[in-house]
Amino acid sequence: MVTWTKRPASDRPADDRTDGAEPKRGVLSRLDDFGVWTCLAIGFGEGVVIIKNLPLAISAGTRLGSAGLSSTHLVVTVVLFAALSSTTVVIPLVASIVGGDRVERPLYDARAWIEKHMTAITLVVLVVVGFIFLGEGLDLAD
Repeated sequence: MVTWTKRPASDRPADDRTDGAEPKRGVLSRLDDFGVWTCLAIGFGEGVVIIKNLPLAISAGTRLGSAGLSSTHLVVTVVLFAALSSTTVVIPLVASIVGGDRVERPLYDARAWIEKHMTAITLVVLVVVGFIFLGEGLDLAD
């Protein structure tokens, strides 16, 4: 709740702003001028550092470790997990390559929506993961 009420004014709807300030340049728009290698380094860093990624990876690793899978099944499962985890990057990339100019506007609109609601998205993901951990801790998930 504190995170929600303390979120930046640029993440609030226009009628909810208390400071009257214009929204600052979005986080994602700062990436526009970076090269391939810089984007790869930032992507790797975000995959490791972003707060919502670590609990999800720990939860998946814990489930896989306790599943009692053979080595072959474990490798296949990890590859599938990695493939599914990367779909949020791969799908827009492939759509951009294949669709060209036709998908440019929808991708920019989706990006603007994500930038506008980044705090709410992170908060919802963390609440869901928290309930999953709570359910597992109380043995309600089995």
